[in-house]
Amino acid sequence: MGELIELLERHGYLLVFAAVLIEQVGVPLPAFPILIVAGALVAKGALAAPIVLALAVLAALAGDLLWFQFGRAFGSRVLGWMCRVSLSPDKCVSDAERAFARFGLKALLVTRFLPGLAAIAPSLAGLSGYRRRVFAVFDGLGATLWAGTALVVGWIFHREVERVLAALEHLGPRALILIAAVIALFIGWKAWQRYRLGAAADVPRVAPDELLKMLDSPEPPVVLDIRSTPLRIAEPAPIPGTFGVDYERLDEFIADLSRERPVIVVCACPGEVSAAKIALLLRSRGIARAYALAGGFSEWPAAAEAPETTPEGAR
Repeated sequence: MGELIELLERHGYLLVFAAVLIEQVGVPLPAFPILIVAGALVAKGALAAPIVLALAVLAALAGDLLWFQFGRAFGSRVLGWMCRVSLSPDKCVSDAERAFARFGLKALLVTRFLPGLAAIAPSLAGLSGYRRRVFAVFDGLGATLWAGTALVVGWIFHREVERVLAALEHLGPRALILIAAVIALFIGWKAWQRYRLGAAADVPRVAPDELLKMLDSPEPPVVLDIRSTPLRIAEPAPIPGTFGVDYERLDEFIADLSRERPVIVVCACPGEVSAAKIALLLRSRGIARAYALAGGFSEWPAAAEAPETTPEGAR
């Protein structure tokens, strides 16, 4: 155990900063266990808690401000990029949207504890139009709470952490194989969840060019924007006549919908699982021609190409 502990003591500060920053820029390597180990080293007197906490918060803020700026500059396209590489994108986007719609930036106090939401939240805050300074305050508080919790856990259970480190050192190269196997199993499990989620919401999609033709037909469809209210305000739907509907008011809205008209549901993520699930719900309520828009608004052509539709003619 001596060599491993000595290595961690010598490079502990650098390891904490690098681990948190790497996770915040999008690499799926959890930094929380590293912070727990750092907490154990604090209990041993090898590291100073204020320095560890400051470095962790600084690294978290640096990564989150980068994604915040991307969200502000590129809008929902950032969510598209993240959805293509995330293992559970659509649920994370929809959960983060609901959290921001209900709590605003206060949601940042807890999103870092929830896998997936921590990656989506900064970009969502950026494209939702929040001020950078206010975002930094709430994000910094959330990072402090997150990192401080890990350090306290490590400090309380420092003896158990040392036993784990001793076991890993005893295993030698086999420890790396074990860690790699655990990571591979986790990624495989999340990938299987993503596959099942997609299969469960397997309803027909409508491509953007198909929707353009439908909007120009004698019987244009109703287009439902199920993104959260802050997102709809910050980035208005590019399709004229689109209805913005909160999930909580969906039943009230569809009560007046014609069962004969086609309905196109649009969400924020290009995986469109959230839109497909709502379309599936609409089909169960008797709206047989409910579809999801493939790619969401991020794949929609320039708004000038879309024909005008009006809310009055949609129902």
